[in-house]
Amino acid sequence: MYSHEYSSLAGEKRFPEDFTYNGLMLPQEALRDCRLALYHSSGSGYFIVRRFIDPSQVSHICSLWSTADPIASHERFPGKSHFFRNCPNYISEDSEGNKTYFNFPWNAPLDQLTFAVAVQVHVLRNLITGRMPYFSLFGDGKEVLDYRVIFTRASETWIAPHRDAANYERRFEKGRYDLSRLQATLFLSEKGVDYDGVGFKFERNDGNSVVFGTDVNISSGDLVFWRHNNLHSVEDVHSGEEDIGFARMIFPAESIVTSPSRFDSVRRRLRGRLGRLYRKLVG
Repeated sequence: MYSHEYSSLAGEKRFPEDFTYNGLMLPQEALRDCRLALYHSSGSGYFIVRRFIDPSQVSHICSLWSTADPIASHERFPGKSHFFRNCPNYISEDSEGNKTYFNFPWNAPLDQLTFAVAVQVHVLRNLITGRMPYFSLFGDGKEVLDYRVIFTRASETWIAPHRDAANYERRFEKGRYDLSRLQATLFLSEKGVDYDGVGFKFERNDGNSVVFGTDVNISSGDLVFWRHNNLHSVEDVHSGEEDIGFARMIFPAESIVTSPSRFDSVRRRLRGRLGRLYRKLVG
């Protein structure tokens, strides 16, 4: 632990001498067990960071996002083909109360804590996979961090079983998946308390499937890194009218297009004007 004491130097206060840039980086030996669990054939394919955020932080994120006004902060989700540099944040929702908030780092965050957590998860994932800490954070390449807040309240198959991290240029080859890519899930609710059913189902490296909250002990505030190419799904979720449902954050690195089409630009401006007019009328 670093000392909270400061020493004087030329009339100025400074951090302790061992508080350096290198001290902010995780040493390789600290990542060994994590990488073995994720990548080795005998590993589970996932790695859990217990209590990544504390109960008060979980409560804050759930309370804010479950009551957020999407008209004021997010546009309707038009599809992933509309992920481009400086695009707006989006929301997808249905009649059963299922909601997904898509958030991008170039937009002013609706909540500073949610944004800070997302950046920390992204940096840690990059360190685990051997990338530079801020790789693809702001869309400096072909990808950008899309930090999503998701509430699944009622669905037999919300996310059908599938694999991610496919290399499009090798989509017809046997080795078409990038085996190094990781996804992360930050659990924000408790099975048996906030929702019932299956929830997050995951295929281990050995081919056996496990269900988090049933086969794998998991609590709200726990962060799970998992191999993105392993089969996974969200199934059979149901909750009461007053329950928050299966709440979580995920952190995909999304492919982005150079710019939207001319039609999309016009539609976005029109939606923005209508949204501002609506808020004036009701507020």
